Amino acid sequence: IKPITIGFLWGTTSDLTIATAPGKHIIGETSDKGPFSIKVETFTPATTYYYRAFAANSDFTKFYYGAVVSFATLP
Repeated sequence: IKPITIGFLWGTTSDLTIATAPGKHIIGETSDKGPFSIKVETFTPATTYYYRAFAANSDFTKFYYGAVVSFATLP
């Protein structure tokens, strides 16, 4: 497996790509298969957020996206 860059994208709309997501967290480069996660602690109350995982090749010319998932914070 070639090394890929992995991370998460998030925001308050479901249009989440590397180019459009207001929140991006690049975890790093890996050749391993398997789960990965991050911890995010700063959210606005009573807000719906969307997020998705992504992977990119080493020169960021090809992107692979996971499903968009949403959750709502409490008031």
